[in-house]
Amino acid sequence: MSAGIGPGRPPAATRFRKGHSGNPRGRPKARRAPPPSAFDVVMDRTLTITQNGKTRELTVEEALQHRTYQDALAGSRSARREVLKMIAEREKWLAKKAAKHHSPELLFEPVDPTNANEAMLLLDIAERDTRDWGSSEYEHLRLQPWPIQVALSRPGRRRLSKEELKTSSGLPAMLRRFAGRRELTMSQTGEVGFRKPPASTRFQRGRSGNPKGRPTGRHNRPPYDEVLGQLVTVKEDGVERRVTAAEAFLLYTMKRGLEGDGAAARSAMAAIAEARTFRGVKGGPDIPSSLVITFVKPGTVNSALRSLRMATKLDRFRPTARIMLEPWLVEAALARFGDRRLTTDEQAKVLAAVRTPNKVRWPDWWVAKP
Repeated sequence: MSAGIGPGRPPAATRFRKGHSGNPRGRPKARRAPPPSAFDVVMDRTLTITQNGKTRELTVEEALQHRTYQDALAGSRSARREVLKMIAEREKWLAKKAAKHHSPELLFEPVDPTNANEAMLLLDIAERDTRDWGSSEYEHLRLQPWPIQVALSRPGRRRLSKEELKTSSGLPAMLRRFAGRRELTMSQTGEVGFRKPPASTRFQRGRSGNPKGRPTGRHNRPPYDEVLGQLVTVKEDGVERRVTAAEAFLLYTMKRGLEGDGAAARSAMAAIAEARTFRGVKGGPDIPSSLVITFVKPGTVNSALRSLRMATKLDRFRPTARIMLEPWLVEAALARFGDRRLTTDEQAKVLAAVRTPNKVRWPDWWVAKP
């Protein structure tokens, strides 16, 4: 062996010797797989039952829950205790998933700004409404058709809600006029490549890619929902109504307790006491987090501008609120000018009404710079 030490030449004392393994204990043996559980035979099995004339497939666990529920209705005290435990566990799950109750926050938009009116008139985004509105101290404007057409043709445009259509003056008629333009734009696109699939295979706007919706999953259902969540018909004071099986069982237990069954009375009182602990954390799913009150001036177009994302309202809840036009809208308006030019003072007014003037590609003749 060479006495030199370097790359590929370790010291002789640490080298592997011929005839001796570098791992004298050998390769460790693979761990044995755990033995199959005796419960696997039961948990993976399903049963087919007929209930109310309908054939259903249930797991063994769900079938046993159904049997326990039926035994409880037949008078079994131990089954009654088990069903009440099931109801309590289901209520805990529902209380945990439900949103906590909060009083909605009341917000005011006290000002409907008019700072961008003159800029919109200069850029031909809006025009003065010459109709007779009687004696009014406010300036009445009306959006031109072309900015609405451009806004509807932009990619990624969101759909307008019914409230936005109601609050936007004159907008519904213009939307009906240009409703088919986005489909026409998509069909005329000939580019095909990365992130540009053929027009025939693209998702159509306004149509879901999964029309049947998301399938109902068991992981999103509360425990014992197969038994306690099913709807049953009960008759109370001569009136029939549909309730869940959990509610029906509680009504049955309460009725038995009032008729003199001591065990049922104790079970009903225990269930009522436990339910009171859930009421403090269980809230309604439709409680709004905030209520916004907006003051709108007659003849304003700010609601339409914001709905179509043509402008943004800054400091909405302060007296210093102002409307700022989006850069793409200003660029589209300047591209329509042709030989027309604005004076320096008019350019300054437009510049003051743009949200991010640095993002606007100003024409060569533009003098006022941000």
